[in-house]
Amino acid sequence: MTPQARHLPALRARQAGFTMAKLLITAFVIGTAFVGATWSMSALTRTKAAYAQDAGPAAFLAQEIQTLADGLPRTPSGTTGATSGVAVVALDSLVNASFSPPILADGTVASGFTGWRQSVALSIYALNDLSTPTADDPAQGLPAESALIYRLDVSVLHDNELVKTFSWWMHP
Repeated sequence: MTPQARHLPALRARQAGFTMAKLLITAFVIGTAFVGATWSMSALTRTKAAYAQDAGPAAFLAQEIQTLADGLPRTPSGTTGATSGVAVVALDSLVNASFSPPILADGTVASGFTGWRQSVALSIYALNDLSTPTADDPAQGLPAESALIYRLDVSVLHDNELVKTFSWWMHP
């Protein structure tokens, strides 16, 4: 028996061990990729469900109006029914306002929202009765220390069909 023939079983055993190590590493990598893909699909499903529940773009467009309204002066400007971001100068500008194309909180046009419209209503409620609006005209403003509060309603429409209406209470 040649010296090389004597080492052949040991060499084959090392090759088999090396192959087993490769197999284990490959199985680990494939298993990790499978778990990652499964987790990713699960996260995507949860995200899509949450997006659908929040009405997706409608929630975003309504929130933009709420953020805009929150930063506006409460002193009446005498301008109502704004149709562009430039026309929004005070809170009373949002009384019966409608924006198509929609606007962002900074008053600029929201690009990429073809067919979308933001329709805004502002009403006044008494703090002791938040179920019925008062007869007060929101365009006239409210005193800062009043028992009245504004309600901002933003209806978001797509292709003239109502997607959802969002409401917020706002201090005078």
